[in-house]
Amino acid sequence: DPARGAYAANDLLTIALSNRHMRCPLEATGSHARVLTPGDFGLAELSRSEMTRMRAAVEQEIEALEGCEPAKEFFEMVRQRAAFDEATKDKKKGRGAVNLNCVVTGNPGVGKTTFARLLFKFLRAYGMLPCDAFVEMNGLELKGKYCGHTAPKVKDAVRSALGGMLFIDEAYALGGDGPGEKGDVFSREAVRTLLTELENHRTQLCVVFAGYRDKMNGFMRCDPGLPRRLPQSFHLPDYTPRQLVKIMRRVSVDRFDVKIADELDDARLEEHIASEHGHEISQHNAALAINLVE
Repeated sequence: DPARGAYAANDLLTIALSNRHMRCPLEATGSHARVLTPGDFGLAELSRSEMTRMRAAVEQEIEALEGCEPAKEFFEMVRQRAAFDEATKDKKKGRGAVNLNCVVTGNPGVGKTTFARLLFKFLRAYGMLPCDAFVEMNGLELKGKYCGHTAPKVKDAVRSALGGMLFIDEAYALGGDGPGEKGDVFSREAVRTLLTELENHRTQLCVVFAGYRDKMNGFMRCDPGLPRRLPQSFHLPDYTPRQLVKIMRRVSVDRFDVKIADELDDARLEEHIASEHGHEISQHNAALAINLVE
């Protein structure tokens, strides 16, 4: 945006100087204290050993996910893409030219936010996102309160996530009340500006929309540009009683440092969840497992 060019440059320098002050004490002397490093701008490159360590850690987290098969399939697709990028890193084509923006849907507690955070870690570990910038917002936060307020908010959100990830939860809040409706003037301005920004920065960040399936399906129909800018989508199903039991056993140890008694075998716990709490699964999912342990 030429109109904000000087302001944007000043903002970047202010952030970089703030990061430098955190890195170097005020009384520090020497050339290192007078230099703005790539890390001050959020562009620090990871060493090979750091990337190896981060990859191992994030792969372990993905492996530990209970259920979430569609998410794991998406990670496998991205893993193959990362391998292709590495194989073509010395060529002009291929590296960083892919749009990984996606829409993830599901009921409460199925792991939509967990997926977005894991995807960010994954893309960082595989060198597909250069900046340590994860910006998480609710769809309503992108809407302004008066005319001319929305577009700058959307632009600031996108640009604060450049080089990293922008995660918009409950993205359907930008749509209307019914399927395919465009919403109020602020919603329309937010969607229009967001689409322009995503096109202008198509391969400079990863954007993830999340929300309930029916509402997101309706929202994605409110503008034909949305499916083009976010070409990948998948749905995370509700957990089964068996999966909830596994979550309960893990949570009891990891969070509360207690163990579920051996006489409470999986079959007994599954039957209890199905008969007594089956109607609650779609409203809570993983939160139900945590609540039962508590």
